[in-house]
Amino acid sequence: MLDYSHIRWIYLLLFIS
Repeated sequence: MLDYSHIRWIYLLLFIS
């Protein structure tokens, strides 16, 4: 199973970046 939690964080970081 993939850790969606981490992916979500990365997505947020990229979005706010």
